[in-house]
Amino acid sequence: MDPSTECRKLALLLREKAMAMEDAELKAEYAFLVRGFLRLARQFEQDRETKPLGRTPNRSFFTSKSS
Repeated sequence: MDPSTECRKLALLLREKAMAMEDAELKAEYAFLVRGFLRLARQFEQDRETKPLGRTPNRSFFTSKSS
């Protein structure tokens, strides 16, 4: 899965959590995180369009590099 898709999935998960929150301050924090992950996904997409790297690595962007 590419990094932009992972960011969008995380944004969706955080949006669902925000909808379940009753505390307005926590809901706002989750909304801030959602916007950040969506912005990051757009940046990944733009970078992929402007800087094609050829073959993408199999490693996920969000997984630990030390295995």
